[in-house]
Order: sequence, then structure tokens, then C-alpha cells
Amino acid sequence: TRSTLLYSAAASDVYKRQADHVSQDDRLQLLALPVTGVVNWRPKDTQLFDAWHQSLPQGMVSTTTIHGEKWFRNVIANPMANALAITEAIKAVQP
Repeated sequence: TRSTLLYSAAASDVYKRQADHVSQDDRLQLLALPVTGVVNWRPKDTQLFDAWHQSLPQGMVSTTTIHGEKWFRNVIANPMANALAITEAIKAVQP
């Protein structure tokens, strides 16, 4: 339906913007380009993972373990998700 297409396009824009920011930030590592609306990322210095987690707004990210390593995960399922707010929160972290 038209509303599903609009929702899909809006969500796609949000996760692509977040992935672009993460891939351009020298402090961060993007696991892979997102294709399903899931952005997995972490600090390049994995020793700082917990400090980053404590510095990000509560509820902004979840954590996951992939191949035995910790990653942050943003699931962009909400078409109202604000890519700018997510990006600004990530930029503001100074662990």
C-alpha cells in the first residue's frame, strides 16, 4: 500500500543517514551497510564500549553480541525516528 511504501522510504532514509555518519566518524566502526533497517556499530577502540554505552541517551541503542564481540544496534523501525537526533547524540559522546 501507499502508506507502507512511505513508511519504508522514511525508515530507509533514517538508517542510511545514521550509517553514513558512523562510517564517516573516525572514532567509530560500522559492521556493514544496513539493508534491513538495523545499524550495528561500535567505537573502534572497543575498550571504550562501556563508556560509550553510559554516555548515550538511555534507550537510544541496544547492545548485541556478534561473533563474540559487543556492538551497538539501532533498529530503525519507527518512521518518526530522527536521524539528526541520533547522529547528534553520537557526536556528543566524549568517553
